[in-house]
Amino acid sequence: MALKTKTDYYGLGGSGWEVSDTSENRAIGYNAQAQGPDGFIVAVDAGGENVAPEVNYIATADASLTSVVLGSVQTVLTKKVALGGITINTSAGQAPTMTATGS
Repeated sequence: MALKTKTDYYGLGGSGWEVSDTSENRAIGYNAQAQGPDGFIVAVDAGGENVAPEVNYIATADASLTSVVLGSVQTVLTKKVALGGITINTSAGQAPTMTATGS
């Protein structure tokens, strides 16, 4: 994926919400090590990349959320992600913002 790409991993865009920023929060799924007879590490195998995307939205019009299902799974860019939580923030004089997280 290109840098600074705004990807709506959780499908919450629309209905007055626009993606303002996205981060994938990548991590290695496993890390295996082998030690030699002298106790030194002689081999390392890492893989199974996991992502835990965080998507920030901003309200651009009268915004609504009508059918949010926590735990719902979507496939985006060949990655399966599950919506884990939503936080909505409001502040005087500022457009409301929303952050969606999951894994």
